[in-house]
Amino acid sequence: MKIIKNCIQCKACGEVIESNSIYDFVSCSCGKCSVDGGLEYFQRVAETRDIFVEMSQFEEDWFFAGCVKIGTRCSRVGAGSEESGK
Repeated sequence: MKIIKNCIQCKACGEVIESNSIYDFVSCSCGKCSVDGGLEYFQRVAETRDIFVEMSQFEEDWFFAGCVKIGTRCSRVGAGSEESGK
């Protein structure tokens, strides 16, 4: 998965907050929720999940997303896979 935008909107104050880089921990003006991780990971800090709206954007890795959906073992064809004979 590739993160394009890491942001949330606080339902209490309405502020949209975005983390732009790793360890960029940002809180809204009322302090009820925070976002962290930039384009590396998603982290949310809030008392409940209901206090914010998720607004992040990301791209799924088509290969791994397909494996998860159909429940197959994920191994790329090539080195280390059964198809390569190694």
